[in-house]
Amino acid sequence: MNRFTQKIRLNEQQQEAIRTEVQHLERETSGELVIYLARRSDNYSDAIWYLGTLFAILSTASVGAMSYLWMLPAGLSQFDISLFVLSITLTGVLIPFLFPRIRVALMHKNNVLQRVITKAHDVFLQEEVFQTSERIGILIYISFLEHQVHVMGDKGINSKLTQEDWNEVVAHIIAGIKSKDLEGGIIQAIKQCKSLLLAKGFTATQSQINELRDGIIIE
Repeated sequence: MNRFTQKIRLNEQQQEAIRTEVQHLERETSGELVIYLARRSDNYSDAIWYLGTLFAILSTASVGAMSYLWMLPAGLSQFDISLFVLSITLTGVLIPFLFPRIRVALMHKNNVLQRVITKAHDVFLQEEVFQTSERIGILIYISFLEHQVHVMGDKGINSKLTQEDWNEVVAHIIAGIKSKDLEGGIIQAIKQCKSLLLAKGFTATQSQINELRDGIIIE
C-alpha cells in the first residue's frame, strides 16, 4: 500500500504508450499483465451516517447542557430547537456526502485497506487475471480516492516473487505520481515487472499466446 495525490489523467496517446509497454513485457516474458485504475474502491456510505449521527448527538447534548445551565435564548420554542438539531445533523450528512475524501478520513485505516484489497481481488476475478494456462497473470491496481496501489500475482507468479518484489513495482508508480508523471511511473513499473519476471525465469516461449487484454483499464 502507498499514498499519493493526483487525479486520473491519461490521454489516448499516453494510454497507447502504456499498452505498447505491456505488449513488450508479454513478448519478452511468459507473464500477462493487467493495469486497472479505479476512481475509488468503495462508496464509504457508512461514514456519511456516522458523521450525521455524531453531529445529531453533539447538537442534542449541547442543547441539553445549555438548557440545564439556563443559557438558551428566551422565547426559543421546541420547534426552533428541533430545527437547530436537524440542521446540524444534515450538515453532518452533507459534508462527507459532498467530499468523498472526508468519508475516507473518517474510516479506520485498516477498514479502508481491507476494502481496497477486497476491490482489487474483485477486479482480479472480474478481469479474469487468473485465466492463463500457467497461472502467471499480474494485476496492478491503483485506487485514487484512497491513495493506494496494490500488485497481485497469480499463484504461478507468486511462487517465485515476494511482496518485497511487488513493492519495487509500486514504488515506481508512486514516484511517477509524485512527479506528476503518471504515465512514466506506470511504464517504469511495467519495466520493473519485466525485469523481475526475467530474473525469476519467466521467459517467453514460442507457443505462448496473448491471453489477457493489453490496454490500461480506467474505471
